[in-house]
Amino acid sequence: MWPKTKQVLHLFKDQGLILAGLLGLSAFFSMAETSITTLWPWKVRELAEKEPENGVFRMLRTDITRFLTTILIGTTVANIAATALVTEAATAIFGEAGVGAATGVMTVAVLLLTEITPKSIAVHNATEVARFVARPVAWLSVVLYPVGRVATFLSMGMLKMLGLKGRSEPYVTEDELKLMLRGAELSGAIEEEEQDMIENVLEIKDTHVREVMTPLVDVVAIDASATLIDFQKLWETHQYSRVPVFEERIDNIMGIAYAMDMLEYVENVEKLKESTVKEIAHMPTYFVPDSMSVWNLLREFRIRKVHMAVVLDE
Repeated sequence: MWPKTKQVLHLFKDQGLILAGLLGLSAFFSMAETSITTLWPWKVRELAEKEPENGVFRMLRTDITRFLTTILIGTTVANIAATALVTEAATAIFGEAGVGAATGVMTVAVLLLTEITPKSIAVHNATEVARFVARPVAWLSVVLYPVGRVATFLSMGMLKMLGLKGRSEPYVTEDELKLMLRGAELSGAIEEEEQDMIENVLEIKDTHVREVMTPLVDVVAIDASATLIDFQKLWETHQYSRVPVFEERIDNIMGIAYAMDMLEYVENVEKLKESTVKEIAHMPTYFVPDSMSVWNLLREFRIRKVHMAVVLDE
């Protein structure tokens, strides 16, 4: 046994640094892959905007496939070379029995040293690791560009053969975003009310006006013939800055009265008593169908520069 032990130590002395270097490269590429794929697209964009035109994150944003192909080539070459090195050494010392031993040792080494540990580090420090690995990977992608192009061409060909066209779905789905919001709320990063508010914004395109409108029975409105004194009393009671104005019946809305328009009358009680709401009402009223989406309504509000609409029952 002693002679074989001496052989093992001798080989370790001669090839140990090479093996450590190969495992280190494999770990580096594992960290690079995990950090880049873990970063959300908006974070990549944020990092890219802080760089000059030729920055690495700008390259990453425009051609992530090139980065990932380079990483996978590097990982594959490093792992195969390390495994071949250990297998050759084990076979030279132990013969055929060394193949099984080399396989077991390399399996454990690859899992612990080049997969689990570096990827765990990258997951918890994605931005910092991405900053560290992006430039070396970018340089290497230039060196391996011909190989990467061939590998990409072959992989795209296989995707076409399988009837696939690559990623067509969004990088972050609505359900994933809601899950992130839920996690942020549970961790205390945002309040529950903030979570609800953001989720409501996500659903705004699918929400119809009828779902958010104030029913007619609950509408606070004022007759067009009422005086500004009446309008002032209504405002003092309800504190509404805008009030629908109707003629004869409440379902006959003809305009909107703004409380701000009363300011010029406040110091003149006589004018408040003599003037009617119709005189300050903004006309014509903007009518919208109840099937209109809230998203489209808000867009129309911005275009028309109005803040209130009357919903028509279709």
